[in-house]
Amino acid sequence: MLTYQMVGVADQNNKTYECKYGTYNSKDGFVFNNATVPIIHEIGWRGFVNKLFHENIWKLKAEPVREMSIKDIEKELGYRIKIKYDDKPQEEMDEIMKLLHNRF
Repeated sequence: MLTYQMVGVADQNNKTYECKYGTYNSKDGFVFNNATVPIIHEIGWRGFVNKLFHENIWKLKAEPVREMSIKDIEKELGYRIKIKYDDKPQEEMDEIMKLLHNRF
């Protein structure tokens, strides 16, 4: 993703994006890492800005895996969910979900 595309998306979804030069999010803006300093000394600010805006370098920063119960997921989403598995009949899944809701 190019820088101008990433900034537009990050400002809408409030997520953090990363590249080899650092990170960006709508709260903190650009945060460059220490590896960026030698690049700036080598090619100058103008060269660095050109690199930053013309390379397809940005990706969504991976969030850590969170272990959550069904109730936690529903609380986070703000509504109840119904999990559907294609490999089991719906009645069997309804029964499993009912048991899980009762336990948690």
